[in-house]
Amino acid sequence: MLYSTLPLRQAMLVTLKDVFQYTSEEIAAMLRVSNESIKTALHRARTSLKKNTSLDTNKQPYNDNLIKEFSLAVKNQQPLKIFYYYRLLQTENFKVMTNREKGFHVIFISDPDGNILQIFSR
Repeated sequence: MLYSTLPLRQAMLVTLKDVFQYTSEEIAAMLRVSNESIKTALHRARTSLKKNTSLDTNKQPYNDNLIKEFSLAVKNQQPLKIFYYYRLLQTENFKVMTNREKGFHVIFISDPDGNILQIFSR
C-alpha cells in the first residue's frame, strides 16, 4: 500500500526511516538535502497515508506486482534487485537517468508526480 499510494520519493523516505530505522539526519546526508526537508517530507507522507487509507482516489495505481517485488528487494537489502526494479518502473512512466563517474554510479529516478530520488554506490 505504501508504494501504491505515495509518490516514490515519499515511500522511500518512510521505508528508510521506519523500516531501516535511519535517523532523519542520516537520510538527509544520504540524499544531500537538509534535515528539515526530510522531516517535512516524512510528515507529508504520513499525513497522505492517513488520508488515503480508504483508497478512494481516481489515480491509476502502478503495477502492484512490480511494487511488491521492489518492496521485497528493499526489505531484503538487495541493491541489484532494487536497481532492476527501478528499471522496470521506467515502463510505468518513471524516468531513470544515470551518471557514471570515476568510482561512483548514480541513478536519478523521477516518478510521474515529479519527485526525484537519487541512489548512488561506490
